[in-house]
Amino acid sequence: SILRTPFPRQAATPGPHAALVELVLAAGEKDNRPVGPTSHFPKGTERVYAFFTFEGMARNVPWAHVWYRRQGGDLVEVWGKVELWPYNTPRGYGWRYFNCTPGQYELHVYIGRKLQGKVLFTVEGGN
Repeated sequence: SILRTPFPRQAATPGPHAALVELVLAAGEKDNRPVGPTSHFPKGTERVYAFFTFEGMARNVPWAHVWYRRQGGDLVEVWGKVELWPYNTPRGYGWRYFNCTPGQYELHVYIGRKLQGKVLFTVEGGN
């Protein structure tokens, strides 16, 4: 798991008020904003966008987005990344995308190693 790897040396300890305040999934992005917010994506969707808003952050606080796919009754990590907060401001937002295939997924968002939120989503498939 991405969260088992050591954080970079320059990582800062999250403050007590660091928090994810909003997590939105969308079918697209325009001007750094979500287009078509949803958690149910139609057949043919190849990319899912996640938009994050954080508060109480400080430069170099680690945060992570980890994407899981449901396989049978299990969640299997398919992609994840730890990033360091790049701003000197405590509040900010950003977005990332995930290349996907049909299936059921969960996105988990962490500050440090503490889970801040998760969202379920489905990408339709089949004939």
